[in-house]
Amino acid sequence: MADFVQAHSQHWIDYFAGRGHDVRSLAAGVEGAVYDLGGGRIAKVWRDRQVAELERMRAFYAGLAAAGLEFRTPEILAIEHAGNMSVTYERKLPGQPLLRRLALDDHVIDPAVAWTGSRRSR
Repeated sequence: MADFVQAHSQHWIDYFAGRGHDVRSLAAGVEGAVYDLGGGRIAKVWRDRQVAELERMRAFYAGLAAAGLEFRTPEILAIEHAGNMSVTYERKLPGQPLLRRLALDDHVIDPAVAWTGSRRSR
């Protein structure tokens, strides 16, 4: 795996399990790794973000949620600094990754594919 992509680690699975969560790896990428904690909650372990940045992000997300959009947006419930990493605890959003509905060689996104209510799959 490229060194700019954060991989899942047993350390974080043990960390969240030790706090009583029924944890499983969910996703990983350039900004960090995401763990499903069960009960409609996730945790994001951020690669480079600091707590102060995440506090601004939480405020932005709260304003976005207050806008009355017809779809759910991220909501940061708590932020902590663990070891040398920042962690956010968030509500799990419904849906599935867009790549499950598209082929890698698709050049145009059909709006029905992008809409979370779509049942179309590939």
